[in-house]
Amino acid sequence: MKLRVLLMILIVALAACTGGEPTAEVTAEPEAATEEPAVVAPTQAVIVVTRDPNSSPFGSVQQSEEATEDPFPDALFDSIRIIRVGGGEGVEQIELDVRQDGTYVRNGVPGVITPEEVIEIDAQLDELQFFEMTGDMLGPGGDDRAFTYGITVERAGTRRTVQADDRYMPTILKEFVARILIIGL
Repeated sequence: MKLRVLLMILIVALAACTGGEPTAEVTAEPEAATEEPAVVAPTQAVIVVTRDPNSSPFGSVQQSEEATEDPFPDALFDSIRIIRVGGGEGVEQIELDVRQDGTYVRNGVPGVITPEEVIEIDAQLDELQFFEMTGDMLGPGGDDRAFTYGITVERAGTRRTVQADDRYMPTILKEFVARILIIGL
């Protein structure tokens, strides 16, 4: 586009210097139509898989069940486990396990959250539709400052694990992870 503008200015300048009219009429080509982005519901995960999930910091993922509709949407979660690695030099790895009864262990230090917090986390988990997420949200490796998460949720005998890079996670999943990671601070 800039080249066309420069050519038009050059033609006009040459015509002004020679005293004549430009011999060719310059017209801009119409710009190619761009596709509109796909509309994604806020609870759907947009998955970008650009590295093999089996080569993640967490190893291969063994799932008891493929992503599907949550078989027990009214049941509370049994446990949530989040492992966070990366973040650059000097940033601690976080391993956090939260149980339905409100007990948790964060990097080996136990604690308890309130029943209201358990219900709030479960509601956010339902809003996220975690069991319906497909794939892993991993970008290309190599950025030591980026965080990578292994998120496992167990509910009524069903287990679902998602691996995610914070650069490629949908906002709703980022909010869920942030909510969980404040436990025990």
